[in-house]
Amino acid sequence: MKKLLKIIAWPFVFIFGNLYARLSFIGLLFFSFLSHRKANKGENYVVEKEFKVHALTYWNRPFTGGFQAVLSKETILEVSDESKLLSPYFSCRVINWDNFERKYIGEDTDYEGYAGYRLLVPNIYIGWKIKKIN
Repeated sequence: MKKLLKIIAWPFVFIFGNLYARLSFIGLLFFSFLSHRKANKGENYVVEKEFKVHALTYWNRPFTGGFQAVLSKETILEVSDESKLLSPYFSCRVINWDNFERKYIGEDTDYEGYAGYRLLVPNIYIGWKIKKIN
């Protein structure tokens, strides 16, 4: 009986899981658009509530990697690029955390092909989890 239920339930789990993933991204896009929150290049923000963030690493070779980092309270972020229209994220770098790259990227930063990293922070965090300081 359990085996039969698993066979029958599989398409529903797949469909609803797929819908949930798509709708959560659309919701994030919708709320970031409605909030009119936008980060401009060169602005600095301070983290008021700890949160996880996705990051990309850039290399001078045909490879781009990534990682997740936890940004603790009072971390200062500098916006790298202006937010694009309808983009739910902005890219930034940590400017007051010594050894950030060593902690999350490791010894690969010594490799001559390493070109840096960028954090992807949702626009909806502006005024909620991060606060503008300049």
